Amino acid sequence: MTTAPFRPTIRTQADLADAWRQLMGDGGFGGHSVWMLWIVGDQPVPHITEMQESEQPITGRLLDNFVEILGLLGAEHAQPARVAFLISRPGNATVSSADRAWAHTLYGASRDAGVACEVVHLATFDHVRPLPLDELDASC
Repeated sequence: MTTAPFRPTIRTQADLADAWRQLMGDGGFGGHSVWMLWIVGDQPVPHITEMQESEQPITGRLLDNFVEILGLLGAEHAQPARVAFLISRPGNATVSSADRAWAHTLYGASRDAGVACEVVHLATFDHVRPLPLDELDASC
């Protein structure tokens, strides 16, 4: 049996949250990861990238390299693309200081790369939630 590829239409933050829920499935996570998905028009590119062992945000040269890669990947698309990130980790859905720090890093890296960034999301054992930048700033 052949199944159709995962090609949801992503126009809103709610569409993106639903897509992340479907991609992450049920159950928990054994480690800390950051996931990256590119969206061109209203469709995700059929490739998702996982950065494993991501308990703490990247800094220094790693961050500089990440910004450069984001800029290169964003420029590869024939039409403007935007990037979506999801932070996944074990534990409950309470937003931790590390979650906030990662979200700030991802928003900043996208900005520095000149790439549009969707709302960053957090996935835990049984929950996917948005981490909008304005709410992060209010909680710091």
